[in-house]
Amino acid sequence: MIRGVEHRLADMFKRPMRWIDYCAHISIDNCTTNDSVVSRAPADETEGLKYFLKDAYTGHFIHTEKNDCTENPNCTGHMIDYPCTWGAYTSSQLYWNDIHLESDAPNGTDSYTYGEMLEIIDAANVTRRYPDPTMEVYDFIQLLLPGATRECLENRPDPPNRCNASLEELQGEKVGSCGYNTHSFEKYFARSFRESSIEVPVARRSPGHQLTSNIQLSDVDITQMMMDWVNRGVDKWNYDPRDAVCTWVAQNYEDGMKLKNFLPPGYPRVIHQEAGYNSRLTYFCIALGVVGSVLSVVAGCATYIFRGEKQIKFAQEQFMYLLSLGFFFVGVGASIYGARPSIGSCVARMWFVIIGFTLVYVPLLMKIFAINKLMNDSKKCRVTKVSKEKVYRVSGAVVGITVLYLLIWTIVDPPSPDPELFLRNEGSNDVDVYIQCSSKSMIWYFAAICWEGILICASAAVAFISRHIPAAFNESRVLGNVAYASFLFFVFRLIVFALPVIVLQPSNQASIYGFLLTLESVVVIGLYFGVKFYSIYKHEDDRERDFLTNIRGSTQNLGNRKSSHSLGERRDESRSTGIPESTQSNLFIRQSTHRLSGRESDPSLVEDQDGSRNSTNHLP
Repeated sequence: MIRGVEHRLADMFKRPMRWIDYCAHISIDNCTTNDSVVSRAPADETEGLKYFLKDAYTGHFIHTEKNDCTENPNCTGHMIDYPCTWGAYTSSQLYWNDIHLESDAPNGTDSYTYGEMLEIIDAANVTRRYPDPTMEVYDFIQLLLPGATRECLENRPDPPNRCNASLEELQGEKVGSCGYNTHSFEKYFARSFRESSIEVPVARRSPGHQLTSNIQLSDVDITQMMMDWVNRGVDKWNYDPRDAVCTWVAQNYEDGMKLKNFLPPGYPRVIHQEAGYNSRLTYFCIALGVVGSVLSVVAGCATYIFRGEKQIKFAQEQFMYLLSLGFFFVGVGASIYGARPSIGSCVARMWFVIIGFTLVYVPLLMKIFAINKLMNDSKKCRVTKVSKEKVYRVSGAVVGITVLYLLIWTIVDPPSPDPELFLRNEGSNDVDVYIQCSSKSMIWYFAAICWEGILICASAAVAFISRHIPAAFNESRVLGNVAYASFLFFVFRLIVFALPVIVLQPSNQASIYGFLLTLESVVVIGLYFGVKFYSIYKHEDDRERDFLTNIRGSTQNLGNRKSSHSLGERRDESRSTGIPESTQSNLFIRQSTHRLSGRESDPSLVEDQDGSRNSTNHLP
C-alpha cells in the first residue's frame, strides 16, 4: 500500500500531453521534423487531440505544478480515472487511503474517455511510465487496497449522477473505500446438478441452475459462505455447507446482491392449492353416494319383508341380499370419492368399490351362466342342479382373493394423496396444485380396473349369448339388461379415469367418477329390484293364477279332441324357440304345478316327465 510518500508519487506519475500540446510547447519546430517522439505533425484536429498514435506520436509525460512538491504542499501524481458514466469509486479510494494521486483530464473533468485511457496506457508502455492497469498486456504494478468486505460493498458512494456529483459525494464514507470486489471468470457445475434440473417437470423445477448461471459470485461472497460453514461446527461434511449456502441466499435475496433480480422468468412461484374438493360438485357426489347406500339397504330390507312372494323366491332372496350388500359398499365408496384425498380415504374407497363390485358381479355372472347352461341342457333332456351352497362358496372364495389382493396392495404400496403441480401458462409464475390418490406403481390400479372389466364384460357377453331364452322361463332378459347397463357405465368411468389433469381437474374427476358409481347402483337396483317389487305391488301373481286356472279348465273341456292340435302347436313352438317339445311340456308342468297345486311356498319341488317329484335347488 502506498501512503505518506507524496513526493515520490508526484515525481513518478507525470501528466500526459496531447500531440498538439507537445508540438506547441515541447517541439522546437512545431513537429515539422522527426524526433524521438513524433515523426510528423498531426494531420488534423482529431489527431492533435490524441495521446498516442502508432508510428507517429509515442506520447509524452511531463511534470506540472501539481507534481512540484516544493512549490505545492498538496502535490499529487497523475492517474487515469474511468469515464464518469462507469461505476467507479476512485475518488473515495484515493482520499480515504491517503494516496496522493488524481485524475487530471484537460477537458475540465476528472475522468478520461475510454479511447483516451487506451492511448495513455499505450504511451506509458512505450515510454515505460509505470504503473499500467492492463496487467495481461503490459508489465505493470498492482496497487493494493484494503480488502473488500460485505460492509464496504454495501456502503459504497453511489451518487445518482456521477458526472455532476460533488467531490464530497464521490468520496463518501471511509467504510466504503475498500478495493474492488473480485469475480471468478469461470464456473464449474456438477453434471448431475444440470441434469437434475432439466429432468424435473417445469412446474416443480428449481431455479437454482439458471440462477447460478446468471449471477457472478465474488470472492467476498464465497469467503462469507466458507466462513459460515467452518464456524457452524455442527455437521461439517453434510448439513453445515448446505446451511451456509441457504443462509447466504436468504440474506442476499432482497439485500446485498439482490438475487431476486437474477431469477429467471416465472420465479418465484405462486402456489395455488386446489379448492375443488370444497365445491358443490363434491358435496353433491357425497350426498348422492349416501342416497345410493340407503337405497341398497332399502332394497335388502324389502327383499326380506317380501321373501315369501313368488318373485323373490324364484329370484332367490340370498342372491338379492348379495346384490344389495355389494351396492351398499359401492355407494359408500362413491361418497368417499367426493372427500379430500387422505391416506385413509384413498385406501377406503378402493376397498369399498372393488369388494362391492365383486359381491355384485360374481353372483350375477354365475346366475346368467347357469341359466344359459340350463337351457342348453334342457335341449338334451338333461336335469341341471345348481346348489345355493356352490354359489356361496364360489362368491366367498372370489371375495377372499379380492380381499387378499387389496391387503397386499395396502401394505406394499398403499394409495395416498399425491400432489401434482401444473404451470398455468408458459413463463407464468402461477402454479396449481392438484391432489389425487395414487400409488407408486399404477399396475395396482390397472389390475383392479381389469378385474372389474372382466366381471362386467363377461356378464354382458353371457347375457348377449342368452338373449334368445324365453323371458317367461327365467330372468334372462332382466339380468341381461343389468349386465348391459353395467357395461355402459363401466365405459363411461374408463373415459373419466383416462382424461388428463389439464382437461379435468382431479377433484372434478373424482366427483364425476363417484357420481357414475352411484348412478350405476341406482339404475341396476331399479332394473332388478324395482321390477320385482313393482310386480308384487300390482299383485300380478293373482292375475297369473286366474289366467292359468282358466287355461286348465279350457284344456279339460277340450279333452282328447284337441290333443292332436295341441301337439302340433307345441311342435311349432319348439321350432320357433329352439327348445325341445318335451322340455317345454316339462316346463309348463313345472310352472303349473307351482301355481295351481298350492305349493307356491316350496318352489324347489319340480315334476319330471315321468311324474315323479325331485327336490332340487333352483338357480341362485
